[in-house]
Amino acid sequence: KPTEITESNSQELNNIALVTDLRSIIEQGKRQAYAAINASMITTYWNVGKRIVEEEQHGEARAEYGKQLLVMLAKELRVDYGDNFSERNLRYYRQFYLYFSDLEIWNSRVPNLTWTHFRHLLRIDEEKVRLWYMNEASTQLWSTRELERNINTQYYHRLLANQKDKSAEVVDVNAEISHEDKQLEFVKNPVVAEYLGLKPNRDFVESDLEDAIIK
Repeated sequence: KPTEITESNSQELNNIALVTDLRSIIEQGKRQAYAAINASMITTYWNVGKRIVEEEQHGEARAEYGKQLLVMLAKELRVDYGDNFSERNLRYYRQFYLYFSDLEIWNSRVPNLTWTHFRHLLRIDEEKVRLWYMNEASTQLWSTRELERNINTQYYHRLLANQKDKSAEVVDVNAEISHEDKQLEFVKNPVVAEYLGLKPNRDFVESDLEDAIIK
């Protein structure tokens, strides 16, 4: 009957619209969860680095005291918090604070960068160059792999050398990577898993990740 067909089609369209709305809600929630995890990680590591630097300043022989301090801290913290707080990583956190000492300024300018982004940036000694890569990575939405590749290939210096050439090559080595892939890259990162308290070398189901985020 025409009336039944119309009602059936209408219900089907309503179902499609409902599913579309729910997908949008779920994806938005996931993005917010990723952003919250990332912001928490970066702020935590920055504060850890800040506290270490403050403590080192009390030592009479700063270099030797700092070395002993990191060994002691790593020994204590790894028991409860895993390899994210190894001696090597504690050095990164200390360097992170020294390179990006104004938390409010850089965090408000580049809120979309992850800790892995900053790890790559810590390799750059020259502040001007480091800040350029940081801003470009944020505004151009570079993945961590894109940032690493651009640093390794001296993208900044190549642009300077070719500044008169309007057709200078723009590096976009991972343009084929979808937004979903970039999200999964962040979630599957062992640093993130460690930070959330998930044990390494195992497969995670969605409920594991949800529980860790909530905690």
